[in-house]
Parts: sequence; structure tokens; C-alpha cells
Amino acid sequence: METNFSNAQTSHTSINQWQIAYRSFGQGTPILIYNRFRGILDTWDPLFLDTVAEKHTIVIFDYPGVGDSEGELSTNLEDVASIGIQLMISLGFEKFNVAGWSYGGLVAQAALFINKEMVVKAVLIGTNPPGENEIPFEKSFFEHALKPENNLEDEIAIFFEPASTASKNAAKASHERIAKRLDKTKIPATQDLFQRYFGGSAYM
Repeated sequence: METNFSNAQTSHTSINQWQIAYRSFGQGTPILIYNRFRGILDTWDPLFLDTVAEKHTIVIFDYPGVGDSEGELSTNLEDVASIGIQLMISLGFEKFNVAGWSYGGLVAQAALFINKEMVVKAVLIGTNPPGENEIPFEKSFFEHALKPENNLEDEIAIFFEPASTASKNAAKASHERIAKRLDKTKIPATQDLFQRYFGGSAYM
């Protein structure tokens, strides 16, 4: 098995009659990681994944209809969570942890509750609990997040602290690491797909 993100190759497996793109690498306790809004296999920061992969076997994948996966993104979070669980079963994992970032955090919570027999723990990153969002998103988030194509300035506004020089430097370093493998044409960019994300998470 590949040991890090840079040498991990994309594989496909059939789930619900769709070819789902995934990568698996690292060693140790298995962890399935659900991606953020508009995230694909190559929008993850390699430094983050490689650090986790030192002690875990990581599995990441593209949601149906996103990136290199066939199908259509469901507006039901349990359906989206189920794709990841079926992927782990197909890879032979009987017990595993899940993690999720932003939208993926909502999916990870769904995965935890629909399959408690297999999912041991959930790590939630920058996300909300399911249900109505009591604190609305800042307008600036949507101004940057919904652009057809995001640049470094957008990433700083969405993921980092624009008022901090150290944070902006970290954003630039992350952006450059990601750019080495990223094909931006695969990133979701249509209003129809955006609405599928939002429809699946009345939580956002």
C-alpha cells in the first residue's frame, strides 16, 4: 500500500452501480475522511494527510457526481455517508474511524449514527451539529465560497485568518502544496451541484 499522498494512486470501485474514485494510503488504524463542500481528492493539503497517515490507513474518496466519481450527489446525508461505509466494506475494513471537514463533518455524523457497529469514533473539523443552524454564516463566506473558481485570496478568507500574517503565510504554503497535483476543472462549480450540497444539509 502507498505510504503517503504524493504516491497514492486513484482507484475506482463500483458502489450503487457507480464507479467511485478513492485513494488509500498510510499505515495503522483505518480512518475514512469525508470531504468539505466542493472538495475533491486533490483539494486536501498533502501535509495534513501525510501527518495523519503516519499512524493511520487513510481512505479518501470523491462523492458521487463530484471529481472523478460517477453518479449524482444525494440530498440525503445518510445516502452520502453510506457510500463511504460501503467503500470501507469493499476494502475489507470491519472497524474504522471517520473524520469529516465542514459539509463532510455532517456526513461523518450521519455515518456514525447509521452504522455504530463499524464506526468506532468520529473526528469533526469545522462543522456543525445536524439541525437548524442557529448562527448564520457570514455573508463574506458565500461571497468567496460560491465563486466558480477560488484563488488564494478566497482560500485565506474561507479557511484562514485574513488579519494574521502567520495565517496568510500558512495559507500560501498550503495552496502551493495542493497545487502540485490539483486539476481545478474537476472542482464542483455549478449552481445545480451547489444546491445539492445545500439541500443535503439544511444544516448549512
